[in-house]
Amino acid sequence: MKGKFDAKLIPAFIGGSVLCFMGLLILFSPKSDYSVTRGKSLPSLPQATLSGVLNQTTQSSLEIYVEEHFPLRDLLAPVANRMAAFLDLGQVDQVYLLENRQVEQVIGSAAAAQPAIDAISGFLSRQSNSVIGLVPSAWTVYQDQLPSTPDLLDEGQLMADAYNVLDKTRTIDLYSVLTSAQSENLYYTTDNRLSGYGSYLCYRSLIRALGQSSLGLESFDIRHVANGIYGNLYRRTMIPTGPGDTLDEYRSQTGGKVTEMDLQYDGYTAQSQSLYFPEYLNTGDPMSYYLGSGWGVADISTDSAGERSLLLITDDFSNPIVPFLTLHYRQVTVVHLSDATQEQLANLHPEKYTSTLLLFSIQQLTSGSEFATQLRMIGTAS
Repeated sequence: MKGKFDAKLIPAFIGGSVLCFMGLLILFSPKSDYSVTRGKSLPSLPQATLSGVLNQTTQSSLEIYVEEHFPLRDLLAPVANRMAAFLDLGQVDQVYLLENRQVEQVIGSAAAAQPAIDAISGFLSRQSNSVIGLVPSAWTVYQDQLPSTPDLLDEGQLMADAYNVLDKTRTIDLYSVLTSAQSENLYYTTDNRLSGYGSYLCYRSLIRALGQSSLGLESFDIRHVANGIYGNLYRRTMIPTGPGDTLDEYRSQTGGKVTEMDLQYDGYTAQSQSLYFPEYLNTGDPMSYYLGSGWGVADISTDSAGERSLLLITDDFSNPIVPFLTLHYRQVTVVHLSDATQEQLANLHPEKYTSTLLLFSIQQLTSGSEFATQLRMIGTAS
């Protein structure tokens, strides 16, 4: 006698079929390798290997692949993040949502910064033509608008402690410069980087510390390049807190004009006659409009009179400051420590430049021993 079919199994059967169909759809449908909404590259379909199956790395990679390529993820993420912000008092992924801006919570400690401070001290002692500037985050500058978090890193104290062990005549106080102008829009409202005006204020102090006179704000023609831009903090929260940001170019008829820029990537070099890359404006990384992205070293030539040259050792947060500095030098070499290869760092020779500027964010300073290793590697090639 044949058993009767249990109708109660129908929903389970349908549900299982839908899940199988969705899984196959995700695996085999055409997919992009980049999410503009999230501003990130997406993983490729993992290749199954016997060793990978045995140690379960293939299964883990496949789970991540399916999760990242889920068709509705970009649509559902804002809803999930709004719920998270409601439950966690306006915070999503360590980003606080204020009325008209988003501010990244600073993570780090004074102990974590010590290897970097030691490496900076050693660099300054070896290179007599060098100066150092530390840039506070928006978290510190706009602290009075944020919830009280006494357990977090005190950036001002960390900077003071770092400068106390360095030669004070070679340190640049950007903390006071920015905190004294906190009523201004110094950082982008949807990105953790300095705005055009914030970059100008930093430039003004930096160039003076390098022994030159800064150009007044009236010397610049400020061009609005794009409006409604959403940066890296929005990509993490996917919640708009205003109309977006405006990207500006500060152009001056005074000073050197860029004639060529060589961008050294890992394994090849690209050339450009401009500091600006408009192709990034409609991507998930619009702030790379300034100098592009992914390169380790940029050699910038200008038609400036004289032979002054500058070596800027930094990271991509300072890209909007670079156009100001190029007005004063015949050559500017920009080094992104986090992207430069060992060979690129070793082949740099600070003594060949008129001046060397170390310009670091607090995030860099507290990133761990890798920063110190990279800084010590500079100039080690014979």
